[in-house]
Amino acid sequence: MKNYPMQYADREISVEDALEVLDEGEFITVATVDDDSMPYCVPLSYVVERGWGSVEGAGEGEEPVCRIYIHTTKNDGHKMADWRRDARVWGSVACEVEPCYEETFFSTRFASAMVAGRIRHVESSLAVRKMLVALCMKYMPSEKHEIGGAIEREFDITDVWCIDVERITGKAGRRKPKA
Repeated sequence: MKNYPMQYADREISVEDALEVLDEGEFITVATVDDDSMPYCVPLSYVVERGWGSVEGAGEGEEPVCRIYIHTTKNDGHKMADWRRDARVWGSVACEVEPCYEETFFSTRFASAMVAGRIRHVESSLAVRKMLVALCMKYMPSEKHEIGGAIEREFDITDVWCIDVERITGKAGRRKPKA
């Protein structure tokens, strides 16, 4: 995979800051290529699992810097067919997005992270349940009392996939200081 320099180097953020963007994001857009070499991307809900690997980013043969889990239906569709054929994916997350006017031009405040990695189907039912709970707690913590029943009702029709992140970059522009 070729490394291209960032067009605006002053907007590059550290890997640790990019990991924070992943933690804060609402959804990840995952891109792949179909069997006709046509790009395909889809926004998905996700949860990040951190805690191993180098925060400087992982290179070939190293442990992933983090893992990103998503859920799908068990019904095979475009994205799953692509993932089964070629596990290489890119994902992007943006947060803190806000239009702004500065001095004499219109712009946008933002922070974003891009990840490259390989996606795999999660086989362990224990790991699937753990990630479904984590997804529910990320998006609907107020309904935590309903998680067990929902998982039981939908477990047989739900799959979980994992992106083992091999590379992460991030950039940001015009961010407001955190309080």
